[in-house]
Amino acid sequence: MGKLVAMMQDFPSIWDSNSPEYLNKNRKEQSWLQLSAQVYGDAWTNAIEAEKKNVLTEIKSRWRSARKKLHGSTMPTKTSAHRVKACCQNNLTVLAQARGTKRSLGVGF
Repeated sequence: MGKLVAMMQDFPSIWDSNSPEYLNKNRKEQSWLQLSAQVYGDAWTNAIEAEKKNVLTEIKSRWRSARKKLHGSTMPTKTSAHRVKACCQNNLTVLAQARGTKRSLGVGF
């Protein structure tokens, strides 16, 4: 998952709500496709459309999971002193920066 998060930095249209491309659905979908091609390389290029759809769904799911881990590991709770850091929290600095911007606007993930 750390590799996916690191690659995500190149695609702000997916994660950065301050990006002008964030609200552009076509650009966002194009970014997901490009990210998938980077993650899977030749396997992506040689895959049929049904396989690509499944892979894309998997990548989006992994991304949501990473985002939720960051959100859960940084939210203060009664047990936060005992909470284990998310496995990829160091790689999620991009999200943390975007989240900090949102938080200052009063909007959460």
